[in-house]
Amino acid sequence: MKNEIAFKDMTPKQAKEYFEQYTGQIEIHLKNLKNEVCSEVGDMNFDYSPESLIPLWSWYEKKIELEEKSEDEMLEEAKRYPEWMHAYLGQTKISLQTLRYCLEVALYFAEVIIRNCNGKIYWGYFTRPKNRMSVNEPTLLGFKGKMDLEPRLVVLNCTRRSSKETLNTRLYDMYYIWMKYVE
Repeated sequence: MKNEIAFKDMTPKQAKEYFEQYTGQIEIHLKNLKNEVCSEVGDMNFDYSPESLIPLWSWYEKKIELEEKSEDEMLEEAKRYPEWMHAYLGQTKISLQTLRYCLEVALYFAEVIIRNCNGKIYWGYFTRPKNRMSVNEPTLLGFKGKMDLEPRLVVLNCTRRSSKETLNTRLYDMYYIWMKYVE
């Protein structure tokens, strides 16, 4: 949401509008993903089974691209974090094209979870408390202990790991980790 209001600063009305827009475009993103993947590798089964995450992740890992951060980006990042963390800040970032694929893969991952949980997991959002990580963001709800899953963050973290070492079951494994929290 570059140049827009941060999620944590949204009003409930803004959060609702964003949620409706976001969820209203899921099918379009999933269709784009399927078309892109199938145009490159032929017919891939997008049946929303957990097993369908394996060939999708294999395809996606080949799309992961990193690019060098500019000097300005590195300075901005250093300002946001305490000095002791500066040694952990990398010099690369995930490319914009990879982030586009990341969003679409995250939506598919979310839909695999939703469609395999008998209505227990669903898209939603929450506006309080403001200090919660995914406040006002579209997220998956219905997990034990009022946990929520932000699919974009899961896939982004998996992307970072796969940029260092590929593993075609990485997203499939995450699916089963999260299934432990379905009531």
